[in-house]
Amino acid sequence: MAAGIMQLQRQGCRVIVDDIMYPAEAQFSPGILVQAIEKVKSLGVAYFTAGGNEDGTAIDFQSRWATITDPATGEALGSGHVWAPTFSGSMADMFLEIKIKRQDYPRSVDIHLQWNQPFFRNTLGLAGPLSDVHLYVCDKPVTSWQQLDPFLPSRDKICDVYYDTPIGYEPFWPSDLVDHNGEEPPPGAISLGGTQDAAEAVSFFVTPSNSPGKFLSKFLFIQHVDTYQGQWDAPANSNLALKIFWSGDERNNILVPPRQWGGRYLRNGSTTAAHGNTPGAMSICAVDYRNTPAYGVSPAVAEDFSGQGITPIYHDAQGAALPVPVRYLKPDVCAPQNTGNSAAGTSALSKADY
Repeated sequence: MAAGIMQLQRQGCRVIVDDIMYPAEAQFSPGILVQAIEKVKSLGVAYFTAGGNEDGTAIDFQSRWATITDPATGEALGSGHVWAPTFSGSMADMFLEIKIKRQDYPRSVDIHLQWNQPFFRNTLGLAGPLSDVHLYVCDKPVTSWQQLDPFLPSRDKICDVYYDTPIGYEPFWPSDLVDHNGEEPPPGAISLGGTQDAAEAVSFFVTPSNSPGKFLSKFLFIQHVDTYQGQWDAPANSNLALKIFWSGDERNNILVPPRQWGGRYLRNGSTTAAHGNTPGAMSICAVDYRNTPAYGVSPAVAEDFSGQGITPIYHDAQGAALPVPVRYLKPDVCAPQNTGNSAAGTSALSKADY
């Protein structure tokens, strides 16, 4: 897509519009699409994006790491994020319940995690993440660190975990530290961090239900593995900004129970992010034309699926940390939808869309 943006500019396009958002785009630093948009903007192109109208299907939060120790030996087993207001020493404090609405058809659900460190691929290898963070999606809260092992026999397996590799998201156990985000770079490498991206994703299967509308519980666990420091536990000062998000298609199907941890993590995070969160792009939220001043509604009322901000930017395009995080006021404008116009549509669009 970045190459396509540049090609459109070379072909003389003065206005470019998209309605696309990629989950793999960096959200806390300028990704390759952001860099392409800023380049064509500097050449006089007006860029508009409606991507990111995903309601509040994200959770923004700061890391709060705690170390779990073996009660018999006192050995540190690993560090996890504490969702509970206070840490009691129990792993039960490290799980966030989400509820997924079941349908009468099978489907795959993707949960994404990013943190505020550079993406290796976006910096041309100049910088990468210093921290290695893993996301687990579990059927129930585990009671011991050993239960997180995805190589347990199927009858004992509780959690799904995907580790990112040089060739993409692959499920495996990193016994030889081949999980590359946060890994210490090889001798002679120019990277200032690991050789992957500050992102994880877990995809899992939701079976159909004879009673659609019922909810399936899953439990999120976030592990911090400080492989760059050669340790398997997180230093106490590894304070990261974290974001969990999922597809807007699931916006009415994934809930965080309000009773849990006093409602601290209800979905309300920023979804106007990635290439919709840069000065060179005008990001657009949606308003039904009947809810605009022209039809007696003032101020206009945005659609319930419209995106919201604000996602801070922590690094520049080369991966260097900014003195303070930059926050852009996004989205920029709202635009009416469900109108008729002279643009030709495709078979993928309903008549109301063109």
